[in-house]
Amino acid sequence: MKKLLVKILNVEEDELIEVLLLLLQGFLMGVFLSTYNVGAQTLFLDNFDEKRDLPIAMIITGVIGIVLTFSFSWLQNRVSFPLLSLTVMVSIVITIAALRYGFGTIDANTMKNNKNLIFLAFVLAKPFEALVSLIFWGTLARMFAIKQQKRILGSIDVGKALASLIAYFAIPVILVVLPNVVDLLYLSFVSAIVFCVVLIIMVFSSKNLSFFTYRKGDETYEKQNQTASLQAFFGNAYILFLIGLTFFAVMSSAFLDYSFLNTTAAQYPNEKDLGSFLGVFGGFTIIFAIISQLFIADRITEMYGLRLTLLINPSLLLFFTLMAVLAGSFLGYTPASSTFIFFFLSMALAKLFADAFKDAFDEPTMKLFFLPIESRIRLDVSAKLDGVVKVMAGTVAGITLTLIDNSQIFNLLSFSFFLLPIIIGWIFFVNQVHGKYKTTLQKTLQNTKKQQVSYVQETFGVDRILLNALKQSQATEQKILLLKIMQHIEPSIFETKLREWQNTSEHSLAQFIATKESELDSLQSGIKIFGVASNGKAVSIATAELAALQRSKIAIDRIKVARLLRQQLREDTLPILLQLLRDPDPQVKWAALLTCRKVNRPEIWSYLIDLLDDAFFAQIAKATLIDAGEAVLPVLENAFHKTGQSLEVMIKIIQIYKRLGTSEAIDLIWKKIDHPSKEVIEEALLAFSYCNVSIPEERITNINYILDVEMSDAAWDVAAMTEIPEYDFTQPLRESLQEEITYNFDNVFNLLGVIYDPQSIQLVRENLESGSSEGKLFAIELLDIFVEDKLKKKLFPLIDELDLTKKNDALQIYFPREDLNEVDVLKHLIMRDYNYTNTWTRACAMYALGKMEEIGGLDELIANLFHPDPLLMEMSAWALYFKNEKLLLNLCQRLDAKAVAYILNTVIPACQQRGGFMPLRFDRIMFLRKASLLKNVQGDIMAQLIEMIQVETYKAGDAIVWSTQDSLVPLCFIASGQVQVKDNRSEERR
Repeated sequence: MKKLLVKILNVEEDELIEVLLLLLQGFLMGVFLSTYNVGAQTLFLDNFDEKRDLPIAMIITGVIGIVLTFSFSWLQNRVSFPLLSLTVMVSIVITIAALRYGFGTIDANTMKNNKNLIFLAFVLAKPFEALVSLIFWGTLARMFAIKQQKRILGSIDVGKALASLIAYFAIPVILVVLPNVVDLLYLSFVSAIVFCVVLIIMVFSSKNLSFFTYRKGDETYEKQNQTASLQAFFGNAYILFLIGLTFFAVMSSAFLDYSFLNTTAAQYPNEKDLGSFLGVFGGFTIIFAIISQLFIADRITEMYGLRLTLLINPSLLLFFTLMAVLAGSFLGYTPASSTFIFFFLSMALAKLFADAFKDAFDEPTMKLFFLPIESRIRLDVSAKLDGVVKVMAGTVAGITLTLIDNSQIFNLLSFSFFLLPIIIGWIFFVNQVHGKYKTTLQKTLQNTKKQQVSYVQETFGVDRILLNALKQSQATEQKILLLKIMQHIEPSIFETKLREWQNTSEHSLAQFIATKESELDSLQSGIKIFGVASNGKAVSIATAELAALQRSKIAIDRIKVARLLRQQLREDTLPILLQLLRDPDPQVKWAALLTCRKVNRPEIWSYLIDLLDDAFFAQIAKATLIDAGEAVLPVLENAFHKTGQSLEVMIKIIQIYKRLGTSEAIDLIWKKIDHPSKEVIEEALLAFSYCNVSIPEERITNINYILDVEMSDAAWDVAAMTEIPEYDFTQPLRESLQEEITYNFDNVFNLLGVIYDPQSIQLVRENLESGSSEGKLFAIELLDIFVEDKLKKKLFPLIDELDLTKKNDALQIYFPREDLNEVDVLKHLIMRDYNYTNTWTRACAMYALGKMEEIGGLDELIANLFHPDPLLMEMSAWALYFKNEKLLLNLCQRLDAKAVAYILNTVIPACQQRGGFMPLRFDRIMFLRKASLLKNVQGDIMAQLIEMIQVETYKAGDAIVWSTQDSLVPLCFIASGQVQVKDNRSEERR
């Protein structure tokens, strides 16, 4: 159930509780607003002259709204936001309770004469809505980072809309049961109380919220929650245009509300009929909003952009207002006219589409227009626009309506005429805001460069990632763990950090450093083993004696020689060190490598290069070569081009060039940019990003060619996804292809980071990876600014939120390939170039091929039966067994004895379902990919890791003992059964 919710809501597991609480809070918010608004509006329209009193109510609503929202905006950066929110919600609950109590003490006759409570309830509706919205969205903004917000925003919006939908359609039914419309306040009261309870639970369950802490010491929080000064608010042309857009949109809404409520009150004079209509009308508005949001808004935005999306609402409102003007002018606009219904329908349709499209188009798009604003004042600007500006616009609208109404020369139809120029002003500001939006995006990119100057240094390279993690680490245990990792991955940096921290005041860390320094101290190691002379100097051992010890069968003797050579390496003892580098004992070889690090002679470099292909010794060999400096470059370059050189050594050599970072090293990396191996090219590109290399003009063509190759590879995989049927047995293959597309996507953006500014590309990636439509749209808007037009046409279909068929159609224009049937596409994947299809994808294609009924020829499976990769050999044998068992057995005669034994003893029994527990590598990979720890590990990496994993079976009562001091305690996954875990520090647990 938990996994299903995580998938449906598009959240991470650790976010699920907080998101569910937000959904519940959104539901309660929807119930509260719908019941309170319908109740207050119905009571007002039934007891007041809407033509005369509604404008006055709007003015007072605006004044109250300005005071409350401005106070809230001012206080939110001075006290704890959760405490402020709870205080406001409790005040709202008390106010509603007081209102309902007041209504309960007034009889029906007195109610008509004493309308103050009804008027108060009505003028508080909009301020309550503004405050509750500020609380809800402010809580969301503080609970989650911007990237998380973008990903979960859609689920929250839909949940809130569904709650309002249910509440609106329930109102007519509820009014049948309730004696009076005023009793809807009971529902508002209850939902507001539960809202407060949920808010309290959210605060205690979230690490980012606190009732008692303002988080003044949190630098990141304070940077993102500063108050916009008057100069920043009114001195920024972009913000001014946003204010103008908001102002005219609210003015239009206010004039439309005035006309709609007047015509509705005239059409439904009975109180309960009026309440029922408003409830059903609100429900249909939500339905239109949800349909538009789910099925229309994203497509329109993707196809036509932000400007047209924002123009839809005012354009439709303009159309319906013109229809209302025509209907009122020629058919009548008062209930006395028999054709009044046409005027009423024009106003109702205008209101329906305006409110629905505001939720579906305007609000989501406006969120994007806030993104270019500086992050430090973004929240405050958003709060002021949503609160102060909107209620101020409502106040101005109320004053204007009052002046028009009191002039005695205008009628109800006149308000529609006045609405027309306001709508035109709205359209004008949409165009202005969109123009400024583009300009502001460019400024945002420039500011991003300044704010993220350390981005490249902190992102590219394991060494920088480790150093950054060590810098941010607070706990001593975490620092020690990172140093241990660094010791094996980056030995030279490890030694530097030991020297930097040798005077640390942290006791455990100081002990660890002292131990490691003792191990690394070459002279001390020699003295411990050989003793000291009377003058205190290390004892010198003759070359012949060292050679004799090097030939000893006892490993500790050879280790002694390796350690002593750190002080006694001469021309005549150098061959001894070279022999130790070839020693079969890993401990001896390790000691010799430590000696190489101390002496670093050119004669040993070729031996070290050979060790770059060894998983155990590669890192220390690489560190030693890096320490050698530029002098080692010619030797490395010769080794790179050595016939039959392994891919792993080539990649390690580029990594050494990258770490050296000199102009000569960079030139050598450039020579690898057209290498036939895709992995070598990718490593070269990462090296450029690491070194923050500016690409010369003459090299842009090379990078563009590689970009085309990556996008073409992704397009091929997208086409394959459309051709592979969606069966259970093809699901692993489809997932693997999606991983390959993601891999291409990463490479494309690494390449873009080389051509264009890497900070700008990072900002684009963050928005694309947010998972939200708004984030992806904002990313495309950013790319549109600096990416050349020729590249846009190919790139945008790859990153756009299109279904696979449409994406494939768009990509095939630039990367065409022949159409394949469901069998041929699998065979192509199995035999495709290894630069474009990884081992795991091939294995999944074989698995799918083995499950299909008719596949024609078996050449692809036969060829892979002789493949050196054990996974591919295994899966080809598995598929061949189901297609032609006799052929498989005949082919076994051409295989070596080890492969035949594996097929006969493991693969075939597994096909017959009698091979024990998960005998095949494919089954083990599928099992491990379900583990939460490995769920994000790519299948191709799992295919490599599986060779290091073994299945162990234990009987009930068996004990597995590991020492807590043992650094080689394995990582275990329980496939079946239960295990009791005991240690000396904690109680038994299962």
